[in-house]
Amino acid sequence: MKKKLPVGIDLFDKLIERGYYYLDKTLFIKTLVETCGDVNLFTRPRRFGKTLNMSMLKAFFEIGSDLSLFDGLAISQEREICESYQGKYPVIFLSLKGVDGSNFEEALGWMRIQISRECKRLEERNGNFATSEDDRELLDRYIKRTETDIELAASLGILARMLRQHYGRRVIVLLD
Repeated sequence: MKKKLPVGIDLFDKLIERGYYYLDKTLFIKTLVETCGDVNLFTRPRRFGKTLNMSMLKAFFEIGSDLSLFDGLAISQEREICESYQGKYPVIFLSLKGVDGSNFEEALGWMRIQISRECKRLEERNGNFATSEDDRELLDRYIKRTETDIELAASLGILARMLRQHYGRRVIVLLD
């Protein structure tokens, strides 16, 4: 059976689940775990798979992710890494691809939409991860896109703090 080419597919889980052709880059995870620091910047020209790689990292590290996505891929042979890291971390994944506009206000509006979408996804995956009433109210404002500009600017740090308090683990933040 011939596999389909993943034209326009940049989400790892969708690519694997639907049986698209995939050039295994999962050993990138091993390199990241063994040699990279607390903050890492990956630059590549357009169309070089940055979003797919970020999506792969999310699928590997995120609590509650489908671990079987990596069956048969190179990283699955790295037992210690899989046991120590796979499915063990809360992950915030924010793509700025949809943030656009002809002026600042439009771009800010699109940013609010992206933050709202990620908050909804995080809540679906993690349940009520707000650890206080104030955090719950703020999370609701993010979801409803009624937060102040200052709250929006601080959103990634606030969401990371909430998840860290909820799980007692470091949080992985992926910005694409």
